[in-house]
Amino acid sequence: MSLEKKNSTDINNYKNIVENLPVPVIIYTLEGKILYSNKKALELIGVKKSEIGGINIHDFVAPQFLKTVKERKKNLLPGEELPLIEIEAKNKNGSSFFVEIKTSSIVYNGLHAFQTIITDTTISKQLQEEKIRTQLVKETNERLQREIDLRKKSEEKILYTQSQLTAIINNSTDIVLSIDRDYNIVKFNKLLADLVKTRYGIELQEGQPFPVLETMEPEQRDSVRKIYEHVFSEGQNFVAVEMFAASKDRKFYFETNYNPIKQNNEIVGIAIFSRDVSDKVASETEFKSALKEKEVLLKEVHHRVKNNLQVISSILNLQTSYVKDKETADLLKECQNRIKTMAYIHESLYQTKDFLHINFSEYIINLVKNLFYSYDANQQKIKTIFDIDTIFLNLDTSIPCGLIVNELVSNALKYAFTDSSMGCITIKIKKTKKDKIEMVIADNGKGLPDNIDYKNTETLGLQLVTILAEQISGIITLDRTKGTTFKVIF
Repeated sequence: MSLEKKNSTDINNYKNIVENLPVPVIIYTLEGKILYSNKKALELIGVKKSEIGGINIHDFVAPQFLKTVKERKKNLLPGEELPLIEIEAKNKNGSSFFVEIKTSSIVYNGLHAFQTIITDTTISKQLQEEKIRTQLVKETNERLQREIDLRKKSEEKILYTQSQLTAIINNSTDIVLSIDRDYNIVKFNKLLADLVKTRYGIELQEGQPFPVLETMEPEQRDSVRKIYEHVFSEGQNFVAVEMFAASKDRKFYFETNYNPIKQNNEIVGIAIFSRDVSDKVASETEFKSALKEKEVLLKEVHHRVKNNLQVISSILNLQTSYVKDKETADLLKECQNRIKTMAYIHESLYQTKDFLHINFSEYIINLVKNLFYSYDANQQKIKTIFDIDTIFLNLDTSIPCGLIVNELVSNALKYAFTDSSMGCITIKIKKTKKDKIEMVIADNGKGLPDNIDYKNTETLGLQLVTILAEQISGIITLDRTKGTTFKVIF
């Protein structure tokens, strides 16, 4: 038998075997021209055997897989196989389906060709997708069931919480209600319902809005309406204490909180909490009355102390007129000035509303002016310079500080300047950074003699200055560089 006849017989035997295989088989060239197709393959792609010569295998591959199908065969040698892959294909009518293809390189009728065995996976893929879909549905149903259970528990919890809140609100000693934008009562507690029923004979019903202004006396409605308008327009909490007259002799006071209720950034109502503060107002009124009475008594005390000190000052002044000895007269005058210094403090307290704080700045200026008058100082020759911060001190500090200024200014007026000399006295009182007060009394006169130690002297005035500085826990220093400068820090 010749080789050509043998090859022809082999191909015929091959075709007879392949033709009746239960799987589609197609043989084609590298360019995709179909050389042979068995019955199952023809059925799959929907063509007749007579049409084989005019069609290309690549026409039956979905576009997204075409490049892969072409590329993977390029360098395949005869006898080699390609791995199994799944692609999307289509038949002559354009209907899509999924297949697995196993491709091997062969020699067919003397040509280098490719044999592809096809397995239709459309049904199995559909089954797989259905299985996945079924699993997803199952998981979704389970998740929904869990959500339903959680929501049910949440709703039960909310209902329980709401019942708790309702019980708390109904047992509250405050009036609690909410109103809508039309000023209708939407929610309310038992206390308000009982109050409205007792006073006006109106029964509030849950779920039946009722005009809130009709639960008030006519004279109250305008002021309350203005509060509602304010809360709705401004969107801010508002607190008011309102008086309610139950009768001519009896008045009630309520402290009411108005809180805007917001929904999606829009004010839809007002929550109102009202508390009876009649006892508190009565106590405050009584307290203010008692306090005012005590203030009057304290003013009277300071007024009487000031008057008594002025009487003593007048007696000393009268006594001075009978004294012939100048030294004794000067001593009496110094005592008189010290008494006046203390009297000014009580006079300040008599005129003020705050008994804990005395305006020390004004007090010192008046004190120094009085000393100039007392010593008949020539204000054309001796000038006064004030550099004083606004400072408030209590009584216990004001009297010692005032007496220190009294002694040092008196000494300057008596000893610092001769009859013809010009000069000035500086009084500086400043707050420092360390919560201290610096008080400086200085003169540019002839200065304190070097042999005088102000801390150890027989002079009563300087002894008083040292004692008074210690009394206010102050530190006193002396500078003799230009005249005399005393500095007290306390």
